[in-house]
Amino acid sequence: MKPVIIGTAGHIDHGKSSLVRALTGTDPDRLKEEKERGITIDLGYAFLSEHIAFIDVPGHERFIKNMVAGVTTVDIALLVVAADDGIMPQTREHFDILRLLDIELGAVAITKIDMADPEWVDLVEQDVRALVRGSFLEGQPVLRVDSLSLRGIDEVRATLFHLASQRKERVPGAVMRLPVDRSFSVKGFGTVVTGSILSGSVSLDDRLELLPKGLEVRVRGIESQGRALASASAGMRVALNLPQISVSEVERGDVLASPLSLRPSTLIDAELRLLSSSPTPLEQRQRVRLHIGTKELLARAAILDRDRVEPGQEALVQWVLEEPYAGGRLDRYVIRRYSPQLAIGGGRILDPNPVRHRKRHAETATSSLRRLADSRTEGLLLQLIAKAKTANRQTLLAQLGLPEAEVDAALSNLQASGQSLSLEARGERLWLARQTYLDFESALIATLRAFHEKNPLRGGMKRAEALGKLRVGLHESIARKLLELAMTSRSVRPVGGELVAAIDFEVSLTKKQKSALDTIRKALRDGRFQPPDIIGLAAAVSLDEKSARDLLQVLVDQGEAINLEGKIYFDASIVAQGVDMLRAAFAEKPELSMSDFRQLVDTSRKYSVPLLNYFDSEGYTMRREDVRLPGPRLAHQG
Repeated sequence: MKPVIIGTAGHIDHGKSSLVRALTGTDPDRLKEEKERGITIDLGYAFLSEHIAFIDVPGHERFIKNMVAGVTTVDIALLVVAADDGIMPQTREHFDILRLLDIELGAVAITKIDMADPEWVDLVEQDVRALVRGSFLEGQPVLRVDSLSLRGIDEVRATLFHLASQRKERVPGAVMRLPVDRSFSVKGFGTVVTGSILSGSVSLDDRLELLPKGLEVRVRGIESQGRALASASAGMRVALNLPQISVSEVERGDVLASPLSLRPSTLIDAELRLLSSSPTPLEQRQRVRLHIGTKELLARAAILDRDRVEPGQEALVQWVLEEPYAGGRLDRYVIRRYSPQLAIGGGRILDPNPVRHRKRHAETATSSLRRLADSRTEGLLLQLIAKAKTANRQTLLAQLGLPEAEVDAALSNLQASGQSLSLEARGERLWLARQTYLDFESALIATLRAFHEKNPLRGGMKRAEALGKLRVGLHESIARKLLELAMTSRSVRPVGGELVAAIDFEVSLTKKQKSALDTIRKALRDGRFQPPDIIGLAAAVSLDEKSARDLLQVLVDQGEAINLEGKIYFDASIVAQGVDMLRAAFAEKPELSMSDFRQLVDTSRKYSVPLLNYFDSEGYTMRREDVRLPGPRLAHQG
């Protein structure tokens, strides 16, 4: 049987804990103060069977934040109403919270039936059925029970088992997520945290990340119902032993997740439904208490699609949090008034890591969020990828909360249809929208054309320089990969080993320039290892020094010349002969001095020093004190 979590709800002193105790044999009130005062203050836990867990919540209005922390992870709700009291304020508020969290399965238990006349209990049941009309509890069993005499307990138990069999399977294979609801220390073991696994699974020795603090932890022990386990999966209540951190470093509301799968943020884009029972509208910048997972946060509303939200209305809102939280897309949340505290609305997260929406961009943000809310898997994936520029699979799984197989199939379809691309960068496979690549390509071509216009004799632009001028919001390693893709797809073309040019660009020389270039080319070749300097070359072709340098750069760009130290130019074929001469020399002796090299290539120190430095940088030679040894490239080629 799949694991199931049942949560109680209802007014204080309506018998929630007594009912759990009668059903399970376990008293969920564990605190000394709870036992002394006879009221539930914090969350309590018990198990109905090996696979069915109970979370018992406090009913007092002062502890609503604990109640919400408990029911955000439940599969089935058991709304408890005392026969002698009937529906009370926290009955209504708890019921509103259950609806806002979109819980789909549940039942109602009318407790303490031995303390009221049957006719009165009938009236209470009528009130209950009126309260739940139009909700997930309409048409569900309304059970009468007395926890002291155990009258009706078997019927409640049978109903809960039946509801448990109807629960939908939790998302399999997604990243592991567990909102922490309790932490404590066990002597000899260290810190233990408890919670309900929302998705994915955890095994012994798994590494997890504690968010929003970003602490890395390793799971040294897993327990459920007091039994040690090797692993646990979505839907289970577990205790995890994390000895690397202290109890003071973890608190209720923190989230344990697969490393790097979630990113804390102080902004959340969400759908909001304001309850019709809200006593006032929600205003811009209004401060509220926002409950997600097991965390209560203070937040302010930035309403995107209207000026304010009236009771009963739905809206799109950006929540500005006063501290970071690591949420997931489609997580449900509840908001309560800051003061006096009262549940007034809730909804689901559409984007857990948005940018801040400025007022002038509210219409664009609203349109994007509506598409995000309505999209099917492929459309949703494409939007998430486009928004992030690049995204890895693990991040997409965390943001979507969908099965791995469904996400993988959607990614394959997007790639096959050409709507997205994938590439290897930074040691992982990343996905990007085709539009992101097209924007990069367009910016690259524009940059190259501007360069060509300014430098008509340059064969191309240095690749690093071109990428440095682009402002496309991509990591350098990813931009390099996209540049390679652009060259492969012939959007631009490589020139030599370091340059890139627009696909249709060619250096255009006048007749005089062509003649001068031939003269310079011959002069460099004839000069061998003692080529003429720039001044001499300029005089030979009757050009100024800048014009001569521009023509020399044409030869460099075409790979026919090599520029050393910015002022000495060698014919590339002569330098290649120098490599062959080095190889032959090293075959005769293990090392060469500067004097040996000068004699080898018949040149002066003026040229031999930059030449040897070049050979060192290219890996043909290695310097050791005053001599050169064969470098790795020379040894490899030899």
